[in-house]
Amino acid sequence: MKKANAQVSVEVIVAVSVLLLTLILVFFYTSIQNERITELSSASLQKNDCSKIVSAISMVNSNSENSQIEIDLGYAVTIENHFINFENYYCEFYGAELTATLAQGRIIVKKENGVVSIENL
Repeated sequence: MKKANAQVSVEVIVAVSVLLLTLILVFFYTSIQNERITELSSASLQKNDCSKIVSAISMVNSNSENSQIEIDLGYAVTIENHFINFENYYCEFYGAELTATLAQGRIIVKKENGVVSIENL
């Protein structure tokens, strides 16, 4: 009986290498796309939070009496002058300049004696 010699051809090695390289590239592309989707989703949610804050400030400003509005935020936010800054989004509001650093959670926008303030609960 003859012994069978096991030989791997160059074509098989190249084919397996190309297949592995393709799988690695697909994995990295998918990871990058998932990261982008997460950022876009986060920006969209931050845009909603920004709209909530702007609306609350506008409503409190438009009221001639003392008033307050409570809202929930999904993200931490910094308010400087007329800008509301999130990690992936920012917007602008009109009215008195405000400065605040707010954590995620419940906040209160209030107007007392003509002064608008915003803070965490």
